Amino acid sequence: MELNLFCSIKIAIIIALIYPLNLIFAGENSWSTNGPSGATVYTIEINPVDRANIYIGTISNGIYETSDGGEHWRHVDNNNMFTCMRGIAINPRAPETIFAGTTRGLYKSTDSGASWSFVWLPQFPHNEVDVVQYHQSQPNLIFAGTRVNAWKSYDDGNTWEALDIPQLTGMIDMKVAPHNPDLIYMLGTSLYTGQGVWKSEDRGNTWINVHNNIDSAGSGTDIDIDPVDNDIVYFSVDNLFNGGPSYIYKTTDGGNSWANIAPDFLISPYATAIKISPVDRRIIYAGTLDNGVIISENSGDTWTEMNTGLTTRHAQALVIDTLTLNMYLGTIYDGIYKKRLGAEAWQKISLNINNASCSQLSVSEINGNKAYVVAANGLFYTEDLGESWSYVDIGIPSGNAVWGLAFDRYLPNLLYASSGTDTFTDTLLAPNGFYKSQDSGNTWEFLNDGLPDSLSYATIEISYSPDGTKRIFLGADHGLFYSDNSGGSWEICDGNLPTNISYGLVEVSPSDLNTVAAVNYLYNRLFISHNRGDSWEEPGELPSYNNGGIIDFQFSPDNSSRMYIGSYHSGLYESFDGGQSWVNINNDLPVDPGITAATGITINPFNPANIFVVSTHRGIFQSHNGGINWESFNTGFDTTGGSALMKFAGGDTTAVYLASSTRSVWSIHRTPTGIDDDHQPLPSQFSLSAYPNPFNATTNISFSLPTASNVSLDIYDLLGRRAVNLLDSYLPEGNHSLLWHPEDIAAGVYIYCLTTDNSQTSHKITLLK
Repeated sequence: MELNLFCSIKIAIIIALIYPLNLIFAGENSWSTNGPSGATVYTIEINPVDRANIYIGTISNGIYETSDGGEHWRHVDNNNMFTCMRGIAINPRAPETIFAGTTRGLYKSTDSGASWSFVWLPQFPHNEVDVVQYHQSQPNLIFAGTRVNAWKSYDDGNTWEALDIPQLTGMIDMKVAPHNPDLIYMLGTSLYTGQGVWKSEDRGNTWINVHNNIDSAGSGTDIDIDPVDNDIVYFSVDNLFNGGPSYIYKTTDGGNSWANIAPDFLISPYATAIKISPVDRRIIYAGTLDNGVIISENSGDTWTEMNTGLTTRHAQALVIDTLTLNMYLGTIYDGIYKKRLGAEAWQKISLNINNASCSQLSVSEINGNKAYVVAANGLFYTEDLGESWSYVDIGIPSGNAVWGLAFDRYLPNLLYASSGTDTFTDTLLAPNGFYKSQDSGNTWEFLNDGLPDSLSYATIEISYSPDGTKRIFLGADHGLFYSDNSGGSWEICDGNLPTNISYGLVEVSPSDLNTVAAVNYLYNRLFISHNRGDSWEEPGELPSYNNGGIIDFQFSPDNSSRMYIGSYHSGLYESFDGGQSWVNINNDLPVDPGITAATGITINPFNPANIFVVSTHRGIFQSHNGGINWESFNTGFDTTGGSALMKFAGGDTTAVYLASSTRSVWSIHRTPTGIDDDHQPLPSQFSLSAYPNPFNATTNISFSLPTASNVSLDIYDLLGRRAVNLLDSYLPEGNHSLLWHPEDIAAGVYIYCLTTDNSQTSHKITLLK
């Protein structure tokens, strides 16, 4: 699929309609984050001595630890260890000793994770270490393996020797029998050898292959042994790439023969985990890629889903604490959940795990306290500048996902969203399309008249005209669509615009609302329209595609001919002539030599020479002279993250949001230099007016607040009945304006009424039709 969540990055500069907000973020002149919580939790390990002490490994930010059973987590910082985790093992007799397998080798800590050292394995030490596990009855005996090698150590990892199995068999998972320490079952990689299941009856000295009648070429993912009858074994399989039908296996005779017990209803041929209940050995739990957690109460004969409380269906790691009877679920993108055996609902316990993968950011221009972010684990909103985040359930069917989100500039309760096929499912289970909410996201209406069901829709951009009409653009993985009736119906843009490629970036020029840009990342193509999308042209040649495609685009706020692009491998470029020619303006911008990518391009609307940009793995930088020189803007920020989006909060250039592709959403309240901002004076008194009045299409309602207040702006008929609520929000002091374009309201005389905490005023207004 050409367009996905990560190439749909869209950044729009917010032109101030209101006086800048006097906002207080968690850090003055220092970045901070407080969510939304999320991460891909690949592995979970419970301290065998202290059951409330749990370690989890994520694929994007290393290890997190909790000491209170998951109520709170702290990041285990270490600059020496690679951050993409695979396996964790805690010494059962000396729990301060921990091993961590990563995608670039094995590490060891002897001080509970405070410091780590690299473990030099005999062969390919920097390969991905998929599993590391202690033998519970012989604490100094530890096993470790990659997909092509498997080792054991009798001295707690100081020296290693290869297991007696064929080369390329590797090790994916292993399990020691609960009451027979000599018996071990191991999963290898059947993709290479066709011999994926192995058995040892002498603590791993010798091994026999018990793959036997299994015809799956998939790779095993997890294995568990019946606590009473050690001849009963279950294991789960990843058949995602070869599409095989079998992905949960069971043996009742020690591996002589295997039966496929997977249910027919699974969406994808991928079971990620398998666990036997310590309370009732007939109860089996399995984690799946697209059906969440499934449960069998009859040893695998029948299965049902067990997903109450989950906001994701992508399960990765599943662990049951046999002493506390708590079950922990590590998910793909959505962090970690907890459920006591027998309880109905899962509880998310990801507080302080701020690794959500964000792809879209939209900030209200009326109320900068409010913003929405589209993350890989769903849609979230904040009403307090990122201090807290809440999940938004749009009602998108399982298998689909939110891909785009935008506020209406003039109607703060009006929101737009788009959906695409889930990147893991990659199978159309329900139509994709456009969603609209007219009550601040409480309820949503699905609209896709003219939108093909099978496409995925990401970027939403809106062009507002002075007469009050608006055109909504919707980027898809095949074509760019537009609607002139608030999403009621859609048409595809043509006029020399290709309809068979994706458009993950769409921008309307702030200084010329007729000028629109559409960007294709995969083929590195930029299209410009000067008539609001009726016809398109390609300007001059873009920087070499061999150096990476465009991943960000931005118009200068004061000149539609001045443009900026961020490329994947060569950084930041500027054009002064409408895209005919481009000049690299990295200059002294620090860059990662491996990925010289620039995203998050944000330009100060009061001073276009003040530019902000995110340099991958180097952080945030700003220029005061149009990109000639750059200075760090990283105080408090985690610079190890990747791409990001950045926006001012409701036009206030002192308050900034940043949505990271790997580190959730950050915010800052900065002190700008004197030349960076040109603010208007605060109003001294309350005022309310509308122009034009009378009007026949649209009118601009303006008001001034001398102090911050809760504000409601309503339209009433002459009988005192409220016809429409235009605004209901907390606003800062300053000058505000709202464009009213009546729909489904008859001509006549109305009253527009503004109510604040301390006052109320109203005037007549006449609608002509």
